[in-house]
Amino acid sequence: MLCRPWWAAAERVWALLLAAHERRAWAALGYDSWRAYAMAEFGMGQSHAYRMLDQGKVIREIEAAAGSPIGEISLEAARDLKPHLALVVDRVREELADVPPERAAEVVREVVATERERITPGPCGPSGRGRPGGR
Repeated sequence: MLCRPWWAAAERVWALLLAAHERRAWAALGYDSWRAYAMAEFGMGQSHAYRMLDQGKVIREIEAAAGSPIGEISLEAARDLKPHLALVVDRVREELADVPPERAAEVVREVVATERERITPGPCGPSGRGRPGGR
């Protein structure tokens, strides 16, 4: 039980990073760039920092469409969904039209999985990068 709050907080790191980026925390703290801030404060390289921002934007858009928290979407899934986000958001809205609120997160997970499979066919997807762990 003690670890559960830690894991819940860790799953929402993207939200904190996205808020810091959008509010330009890096500039307020005297850094020249988001990259410099992410590296110095979190030991995070530029690529990873921007992937986490993208993850946050994808989750935020899907949560807005769902009208409630949806749980996590991995960095890899966010990368796959980002170019198709408008389509995914539309599908979420369509699928949730007649769904009771208590089933919303479940339906969103199904839509995300279905759309991700549709846009990343085969074991490596269009990027050729594959999906570690079958995600």
